[in-house]
Amino acid sequence: MVSNRVCVVRFGQHIVAVPGAYARQIHSLTELRRTPRTPNTLLGLFAVRSQVIPIVTLEPLLGLNIEKHEFAVQLEFEKKQFGFAIDAALGFVVFESAPFSDTTLDAICEGGMVFEGKTIGLLALPKLIQSLSGIFAPQAPRFFAPATQALS
Repeated sequence: MVSNRVCVVRFGQHIVAVPGAYARQIHSLTELRRTPRTPNTLLGLFAVRSQVIPIVTLEPLLGLNIEKHEFAVQLEFEKKQFGFAIDAALGFVVFESAPFSDTTLDAICEGGMVFEGKTIGLLALPKLIQSLSGIFAPQAPRFFAPATQALS
């Protein structure tokens, strides 16, 4: 059964809804372990009980400047656990679909809903995972010539 509840969160100037079936907890980022030489999307690692989860920030995916966030919402999707940085959790509400169009959030949202009189985006976990995977995927070495080029 798919839950029709969402967790509404704010990061920077944006408010988005996270499907409640995937939201696990809200954490204070006081114990975040920074990770050197990683993409700017990865803020650090966070210990949750007996495991460590990565905490990401969404701003680089949206072409925005990274802001300092005090909290993270922990998600579990397709057996992957991670969190993304937020400024505030605004509550759990019943999801009611509404048309949504915001080109800034297209990379991470799909569809929308009305929350406190404003239309907000519904976070699309498959899109978010795909965007993050592209950032963390190893890059091919650039010192090899493409196979179609003749070497002189």
